[in-house]
Amino acid sequence: AKKYVGLFYFAWLGSQSMTGIYDVNKLEKLGDDSPLYDPNNTRESPAHQFHFASEPLYGYYRSDDPWVVRKHLELFMNAGIDFLYLDYTNNIIYEGATKVLLDAVSEMVEAGYENVPKVVPMLSYNPSWASWTFPNVYSAYFANEKYDKCWFRADEALNPSGKPLIIGNIAADNA
Repeated sequence: AKKYVGLFYFAWLGSQSMTGIYDVNKLEKLGDDSPLYDPNNTRESPAHQFHFASEPLYGYYRSDDPWVVRKHLELFMNAGIDFLYLDYTNNIIYEGATKVLLDAVSEMVEAGYENVPKVVPMLSYNPSWASWTFPNVYSAYFANEKYDKCWFRADEALNPSGKPLIIGNIAADNA
């Protein structure tokens, strides 16, 4: 049987209000004076704000940046990644960033790239959460014919129905 390689890809970066750029690597270099170790909210490292582990390859970015998303897809294609799991386990579907990703996948497939990673939504394992999230995923993405070529389907031996792969635990009475 054919084996596939998947990667978790998070579309949430920038979905929360970002008041600045906070780089843990740079803050740790301050040693004991680092605001990371200050229990109070500080300007240099405020609590409840996203912190980068270090500066990303393409600089600090948001998940809805089309240029960065295309660069990520190019790297993934070169690495042989077959699909990207999108984490919707917290019931948020990050519509803006997800549409940027799906648009990029769709455009690259239409341009003739054969090994563009496809997308797999990952819903919660809590049946009531997944049953609530799935209709939102369906109406926002699956119902749009434009994105039909974006979904990971595996080969016919593993997936005779040809339906897109979705991970989650949807209650039987809501399926």
